[in-house]
Amino acid sequence: MRSRSVVVIALVAVMTIWVAASGAHAQTAAGKTRAEIYAEMEAMFGAVPSFFKLVPDASLQLEWDLMKRVQMEPGPIPNKYRELIGVALSAATKCRYCSYFHTEIAKLNGATNEEIESAAHYAKHGAGWSTYLYGTQADMAKFKSEIDAMIAHFKTLPPDALASLPPAGSGPRTREQVRAEMTTAFGFVPSFFDMIPDATLTLEWDLFRRLDMEPGVIPDKYRALIGVAVSAIMKCQYCSYADTEFARLSGATDAEIEDAVHYAKSSAGWSTYLNGMQVDYNQFTKEISAACDFIRAQSAKQ
Repeated sequence: MRSRSVVVIALVAVMTIWVAASGAHAQTAAGKTRAEIYAEMEAMFGAVPSFFKLVPDASLQLEWDLMKRVQMEPGPIPNKYRELIGVALSAATKCRYCSYFHTEIAKLNGATNEEIESAAHYAKHGAGWSTYLYGTQADMAKFKSEIDAMIAHFKTLPPDALASLPPAGSGPRTREQVRAEMTTAFGFVPSFFDMIPDATLTLEWDLFRRLDMEPGVIPDKYRALIGVAVSAIMKCQYCSYADTEFARLSGATDAEIEDAVHYAKSSAGWSTYLNGMQVDYNQFTKEISAACDFIRAQSAKQ
């Protein structure tokens, strides 16, 4: 754990040195040459990433400053959880570049393999429900009203209210038994669950409870913020509404919610650029690995 913390401190230190040397925040810097921007990248990563060499002069400084601001500087969401959001976003967009990048940077920020798997698993879960809700053409107004009712019910529940439910994955139950469990949890049976046939209802309900309701390796608030970001990048109006409300229920602030959505925007943009420019994947992964090694080497000097 100490080595991970040192790496994170080193990354922050590199950023701090750059800010001090520039005499300004990233957003306020202006009129730099390509050579000056490359020098900043070399100081931070040990080399200039080749995909940045593709960006034209007219937008290079803005793209670089925006990447620093959104993806590297401290923000409302701690770096480790912001990168776990990135892991989930990469999975949702099926972007190989992004998956490699965010996984490596998440590890650099102290994320465990279990946390990385959990982020990817939660993206899978969100994508599945998005597909189902759109495929069954669930009524949006009714869906929102049911989410509101669920939130209101959760706020009235004592901490141990769900302890009486059988553990998720405890085996087959009848539809009536599952409906009774939902009524205990939500105060009613949501219509989107009522559409699921008997053959899969218990399994879907248990998986929903395991991933959305039970404690996991990622704290509830940050798991919900992963949902907010994934919903945004999938353009799922059902999920965006539900995940935002559940994030607020878990204590997320408006600033944290905006940070998650803004990070999704940044990730979607770079995914589009890297895939559209057909950047060599093997070269990309080598450069990211080398940058991580460089940052770790700097940590050894701290």
